[in-house]
Amino acid sequence: MDTYIDRAVSGKTENRPQFLRMVSDSDSGHFDAVLVYKLDRFSRNKYDSVLYKKRLRDNGVKVISATEAISDTPEGMLLKSLLEGMAEFYSKELAQKTLRGLTQSAMKCKFTGGHVTLGYKINANKEYEIDDINAAIVRFIFESYAGGQSYSKIITGGSQ
Repeated sequence: MDTYIDRAVSGKTENRPQFLRMVSDSDSGHFDAVLVYKLDRFSRNKYDSVLYKKRLRDNGVKVISATEAISDTPEGMLLKSLLEGMAEFYSKELAQKTLRGLTQSAMKCKFTGGHVTLGYKINANKEYEIDDINAAIVRFIFESYAGGQSYSKIITGGSQ
C-alpha cells in the first residue's frame, strides 16, 4: 500500500507531485482504490476532479471517502457532483473573502504580511510606523536621485 501526500499544497490545482504520481501509478493496476479523508481532499476543482476520477475509474480504481458514505446509486452520483461543486465554491469564496480582508487591512495601513518596506517598521497593533534609522536611508536615496545622482553613485555612496 502506497501513501500519496502533498502537504501544504492546495487542492485547487492539479500541480501536486504526489497526486499526479498516484494518478500515474493507477495505470499499472497495482491498486483498486484511493482512500481520501473527504472528497474535497481529492480536488477542489470540478474539472480536475472529473478528469482524474475518470482516469482512475478507467484504470479500475475507485475513490472512497473515509468520512462520507456515498453510494454508487444515481443519488450518490448527484451527491458527489454537489459536493465537488460545493468544494470549488468554498475555495473560491474563501479566496474572495481573504482578498477582501487583505485589501481592507491595507487600506487601513495595516501590515498584511511579507517583507516590510524599507523605512518602516510594524508596531504592536500591526500598523506601519516610520523607522527613523532606515527612513534616513530612504530619504538619502530619494534626495540623491532627485539631485541628479546616478544609481551607481547612490549605491556606492557617491564614491565613484
